[in-house]
Amino acid sequence: MVAVSYSGTVTYSYSGLGSFNLTPGSVATLSGAPAAPELKVVDLVSGKVYTYSPGSAPEERTATVSELKASAASFEDGISAFLATASESDQLALGELIIEINQTLGRNGVIALGAGKSSVLPPSLVRLLTQLSSLASPESPPAN
Repeated sequence: MVAVSYSGTVTYSYSGLGSFNLTPGSVATLSGAPAAPELKVVDLVSGKVYTYSPGSAPEERTATVSELKASAASFEDGISAFLATASESDQLALGELIIEINQTLGRNGVIALGAGKSSVLPPSLVRLLTQLSSLASPESPPAN
């Protein structure tokens, strides 16, 4: 099972693991046997991984490059479905979220969302991201 949050915090409960929150930009993966499940939540904004196992407190650590790549791919795979029903304000918020995620990915040497040859980002969202990125970038100092 893979779950992704694009907008808003979603609370999930799983028998043996308790409840956990998925914040925007998080990708959760459930693995293992039903008797011994393991839940891994990769927060693409912070670059952290939270691991939940039965009977243990959640563990937090920095995500590896391979975890960031896999989670970014899962995140990008579902964007089209999200955009099909998202309001304009949710689409704008997603654009801002992607900018934050791309900063984390860039710091870790991972290709940015929407930059790959097989990107599923719609052209309209790519244009929006370009516009938002230019607004978020500091302006060049005036020439003397």
